[in-house]
Amino acid sequence: MDYMMSLDIEEAFSLVDYAREQVENDLLFTRWIPYQDRMGFEEFKNEIKKKVNSENISDKKEEEIYQEVESIITLFNSGRGEENRTF
Repeated sequence: MDYMMSLDIEEAFSLVDYAREQVENDLLFTRWIPYQDRMGFEEFKNEIKKKVNSENISDKKEEEIYQEVESIITLFNSGRGEENRTF
């Protein structure tokens, strides 16, 4: 941890991003194993990423998203006795 704290911020972010990519590849590789006889790993990885990216696209307006977030926070806080807390 001391090593990460001593790095330049851009270098630290680069290392964190690299670590995230490696974990993502490990998880995708595990998911790919049953499909390895049908497609290569890179093809599988690209298909999964394309599907995930298309599912994350929303036609909701910004205000709708804020209202949903507000209702989730309210619901969460009501279970913790913090009804007056917002984002």
